[in-house]
Amino acid sequence: MYLRPEITISSLDADRLYKLIETLPESRFAGKYELEAELDRANIVDPEEVPPTLVTMNSTVKFITEPSQEAFTLTLVYPRDADGSDVNVRPSPSRYV
Repeated sequence: MYLRPEITISSLDADRLYKLIETLPESRFAGKYELEAELDRANIVDPEEVPPTLVTMNSTVKFITEPSQEAFTLTLVYPRDADGSDVNVRPSPSRYV
């Protein structure tokens, strides 16, 4: 049996993502139903209750690959803020969190 990890999301991000689900046409929104299902099972908290270790929308995260130890950062963005590539995150300028 596959156990999915717990999801915690701020009410602000949840509201924005539900609005996105409602407004984008299905032809422009691959994974629409999957996103809605994940939001429906999420633990939604007030923005001030979000722990500092939780990645939220517009968070910039530093990654380190193994074994090369190469470091890079990515920012989780809404589709309107994406750079047009087929990724869910946007590469960040050399800024580390």
